[in-house]
Amino acid sequence: MKNELLKKLREDKCLSQDALAKKIDVSQSTLSSWELGINYPRTVDLEKICLELETTPNILLGFTEYNDDLVRELFNANQLIENLKLENQKLRLLIGNMTIEKELGI
Repeated sequence: MKNELLKKLREDKCLSQDALAKKIDVSQSTLSSWELGINYPRTVDLEKICLELETTPNILLGFTEYNDDLVRELFNANQLIENLKLENQKLRLLIGNMTIEKELGI
C-alpha cells in the first residue's frame, strides 16, 4: 500500500489521524501504523478508507497512478450508480403496487 498517499489524502481532507480512525472504526494507532507502512489494512478497512477519502483500492495499493481528475470521476460514477440503484428500487415498488391494484381492480 502507498502509505505516503494515504497520509496525503487524509490531510487533503483536513482529517486528523484520530478523526479518520473514528470514521472507519479503527484506533488511531492502527491508522498510524498503516501510514508508517508497519501494517496494512484488512480488505474491509481498505474499503472504508476509500469511501472516506474518495479514492479506490487500486490507487491506494499502487496498481493505478493517483490522479485527482480520475479519482473525482470514479467517485462521481459510484454516486451515480448508487442513485440509479435507489431509483430502480422505487420503480420496482411502483410496478409492484400497480400490479396489485390491477389484480384488485382498483
